[in-house]
Amino acid sequence: MTLLETIQSLFVGKKYKGLNLAVIASDRDKNFANKLIKILENCSIVCWSSENLLAGQDWKFETKKACRNAKYVFV
Repeated sequence: MTLLETIQSLFVGKKYKGLNLAVIASDRDKNFANKLIKILENCSIVCWSSENLLAGQDWKFETKKACRNAKYVFV
């Protein structure tokens, strides 16, 4: 069983409304991070990643802000 399959089996059918996470990933890990975010969002978990950045936003500032506002940070 892969790590993503294990995570999905732990979360499937559960709802975590109000849980806020920041997912920080390198370019090499973006594919994994996006799959993880999809699993978590299906459980009503709000996830922030660099994919949420808009053109012109300061990525360092926004990443720090997301980490401060998150209950948990996955790196």
